[in-house]
Amino acid sequence: MIYIIFLGICLFIVNNIFHRLRGGSIVDKKILSYKNNIVFFMMISLIFVGCQREQKHLSDRFDLKHDKIAESYYPAFSSTIVQNDQFVFYESEKQEITRINKKDNKRTTIIRLENKSEEENEGGLELTKDSLYYVHDRSVFKSDLNGKNIKRLLSAKEQKEIESIDGIKIHNDKIYLLAEDDGSENVFRFYPKSRKLEKVVEDVRNLCFYKNNLYYTEHGEVGIHKVDLESLKDRIVRGQAWKNELQNEEDVVRYKGIMVNQEKVYYICHGKDHKMRLYQYRGLKKDTIKHGFSDNAYDFVYNSSVIIGFNTHWDSPDERYIQIYNLDSEKEKKMKMPNESWYPLLVVDDLIFCSYPDDDNEFLRMLKIS
Repeated sequence: MIYIIFLGICLFIVNNIFHRLRGGSIVDKKILSYKNNIVFFMMISLIFVGCQREQKHLSDRFDLKHDKIAESYYPAFSSTIVQNDQFVFYESEKQEITRINKKDNKRTTIIRLENKSEEENEGGLELTKDSLYYVHDRSVFKSDLNGKNIKRLLSAKEQKEIESIDGIKIHNDKIYLLAEDDGSENVFRFYPKSRKLEKVVEDVRNLCFYKNNLYYTEHGEVGIHKVDLESLKDRIVRGQAWKNELQNEEDVVRYKGIMVNQEKVYYICHGKDHKMRLYQYRGLKKDTIKHGFSDNAYDFVYNSSVIIGFNTHWDSPDERYIQIYNLDSEKEKKMKMPNESWYPLLVVDDLIFCSYPDDDNEFLRMLKIS
């Protein structure tokens, strides 16, 4: 509406100018012929600007002071908020799944979970073209995008291989579960028709899927593994295998994160020189340094385009800031930490989802990237 009013004012001004020109004794007809071109150019420009402004960010759809989402066990694998071109789906702190329509921001609670989960935080949500998957009470469920036709696909209570389900991911039309088994986090491939589980890797920390491979670090973060998802062959492509004696060594190279951006694999590495850098993985070729993080960044949360670096063990007020690096623009900016007990767990679009240890319940607050 604002753009329509502004356009009307501009057209009025242009018409007034040319009306005065006509009334003068000296009128250049060539100038008058430019009128339509100018008006047309203004209309196209304003329409383009208006369309650009209409592209809302995730922060425009939430009340950042009051809205909260449920905390998932491992947000980097699967979180409690997902979206497509039409909708945003999220699980609230009340264990309800809500859908936001991006056209009008209308909220609809599509699933009310009848039985409260025994787990404080679980495996989050996953989305395909026409289905929503979610983890609740150690089980995996599937519904349509309206929250109807709900089916329980798997329960950890009925499986010998796993104790709990901590994440769900769909890659190349196959379902992968992050599940706990004998104290370690393992990735399984799940076959809904046979209800069978196939172990892909075990004892994982950071991981990401790319094409027909799974990249991950084990709990010690001293090496990057690459798994062929067809043969399940696992090999170390950077660093070394974990050994217990490495936990006491200070000058060990550690890999703090792996992500994919624009068909390229990147990883965050803490080198022997104690510098934190972002590298582009290039297979058999030498990896290239893409960015260097300051000493203040030691832990990270990230998605395919944004990396948030932070350090909760700061020594002075000057160190209480967040480093935000954009992989697309290759630019970094900084933000102050909201408070002393803040801890980020997830970043989606322009929102950082974080927990405050002082909060009684298991939920995530929202912080806009400014």
